[in-house]
This record gives sequence, C-alpha cells and structure tokens, in this order.
Amino acid sequence: VLIALGVGVLVLTVTGIHVAYVWIHLRRNENMGRFGMYNPTLIGAVGTILMVANVTITDSILTPVQCEGHPNGMQTLKVYRQIVCWNPDFDHQHQIMVGVASVAVLIPLAFVALCVWVVLSLPVRFRQGDVAFLRAFAFLFHRYRPGAYWYAVAVVLRNTLVTLVPIIADEALQLFTLVVVLTPCAFLSCSLFPWRVYLANVLDIATNAGFLLTIFLAALSAQNVDRGVVGTCLLVLFTVITALLVA
Repeated sequence: VLIALGVGVLVLTVTGIHVAYVWIHLRRNENMGRFGMYNPTLIGAVGTILMVANVTITDSILTPVQCEGHPNGMQTLKVYRQIVCWNPDFDHQHQIMVGVASVAVLIPLAFVALCVWVVLSLPVRFRQGDVAFLRAFAFLFHRYRPGAYWYAVAVVLRNTLVTLVPIIADEALQLFTLVVVLTPCAFLSCSLFPWRVYLANVLDIATNAGFLLTIFLAALSAQNVDRGVVGTCLLVLFTVITALLVA
C-alpha cells in the first residue's frame, strides 16, 4: 500500500513540476504557444512511471483478496494475518479493504485499456501525421521495431495477469496459471524478436525461459504433482524455445 501511495505521490509531483514549469515558461515567453502544446511531455512522463510501476501498483491494490487458508477452515490475508477474510462474524475491516480495492483496481484497468487504445489507434494516427500523439505515447512503443509495436500490449497484459496469480489459493493452480501466462510471451519473443535492439530480444527470451524454468522447478517440489509430467513439459518447452532461437 505504501508503495502504491509512493507512486501516486511521484505522479502528482511530476505533474505539479510540469505545470509549474510550463506556466513560468509561458509567462516569460508569451510567444511560445499554448499550454496544451506541452501535454505530450507530461503524458509521456506519467506513462513511463505507470509502465514501470504497474505491477507494483496492481499487486498492492489486490492485497485484500490475497488470502491463505488454515487448518481450522478460516482464511486470513497473506500480508496481514490478523485480518480474517470473507467472514462477516469478525470485524468489517476486510470488507472495507475489499471495497477500497474494488475502486482502486480501476486505475490499472484504465491503464491497460489506454494501452490497448493507443496500439489500435497508432496506424491511423501515424498516417494522419499526429506528432503530438506519437510524442505522448512514445513510452509505449518506441522500444519495439516497426511492425511489432503491438507487443507492448502483450507485455502489459502479461504483467497485469501475473499480479492476479497470488489470488489463487491452490499452489499447483498458481504454477499452472503462471505457465499459461508466460509461455505465449516467450513464444512470441522467440518467433518475432519484437524489440528494437537485438540484445534486448535475447535478454527477453532468456528472462522468460528463466522464469519458466523456475516455475517448473517449483512444481517439482510441490506436493501432489506428477514429476514425470512436469519433466516432460520442461523438456518440450526448452526444446521449442531453443529451436526458435536458433532459427
């Protein structure tokens, strides 16, 4: 929660500094245009912050629904174990937290929706020569090569879906969900090489492969898991990734 508040304070600080700077700049130079001309700079700065902190913000917001079970059949929050989940017989602190989270979760959802809208609008805005649009949302697609700008949405969706995994109580289902979320991005990265810099593609592939390897190793140590199936999946996955990387 403190991290999310810190990000909010940072965004407000950047916005305040931008508004103050532009206002002073325009007061000194009246011929420098209108205030709205400098909005793309602010949008780019705030967008960059949200792009980096989106996972942290979403995870903090979803803390009230990340519960763990106990032998007595009750559930408590993973972070604040003194708070009982989904039990109206206790105090209403958890219900209040869930209500606040239900409203706050609109922030990351709005950011994801914005990213989707930007990617869908980019071809039209590019043909129209909308320089302000390109400058404002360059933080989203400037890292990707031409033709692969849409990969930004895949990254944002992947990061957002990963933050939903701790909500799942079952350990095996958590690992399965992580594999389902990470594997498509790993295959896309191997087959498309979407990043503008070649080494960034190699790093992305290695990172995704490392995450998947860690997940499969965790599955081997989990209870009630068929290790033969996990080993076979691990072998097939890395064979495919290696083949795509070599090709």
